[in-house]
Amino acid sequence: TSIDPQMVIWNADSSPPTWDEVTIKGTNLRAVDVRVDLGEDLELDILPKPVSVTNDKISIKLSSTTPSGLKQVRIIHPLQIGTPKKLHKGLESNIAFFILVPNIISINPLSLVAGSKLVVQFEPALSGDQKVKVIVGTYKPIQPKTPTSGSNNIEVTIPKEFEAGTYPLRIRIDGAESQ
Repeated sequence: TSIDPQMVIWNADSSPPTWDEVTIKGTNLRAVDVRVDLGEDLELDILPKPVSVTNDKISIKLSSTTPSGLKQVRIIHPLQIGTPKKLHKGLESNIAFFILVPNIISINPLSLVAGSKLVVQFEPALSGDQKVKVIVGTYKPIQPKTPTSGSNNIEVTIPKEFEAGTYPLRIRIDGAESQ
């Protein structure tokens, strides 16, 4: 029925840095075997298991390698069927959504002018072919050259229509914007 929090923040203060814990609320969540499907097309036997399960609440700890972005979550109760026993999809919950929000570590330079290069360092690092954009104030989002998987910084060129001033800066990764 709900995910708490809806916007999961990267916890840079933890050692090692990782995502905060997520709580999934619903009904009939407890089963002999409970798996959490984050829409990553993983085999049933390697889907993560929750930290704790009750009939109305599941807590999950996301891996620090889980990339930023809009995520879907579904609870699966797999069944052991056959000889030899093999996992098969059993009952599945509806899909709910939450966001893993990236964190900006630094920007360089702090003063921007039209045509200059801006480097934004963030965490966690990119995974696969994630879509990344830099948002400066209310200007149109700036798309960097193709970022590489595993990178935690991107470089963009400030557009010519950019006016000198002080602006908030955000990064958007797969639909999730930094705060």
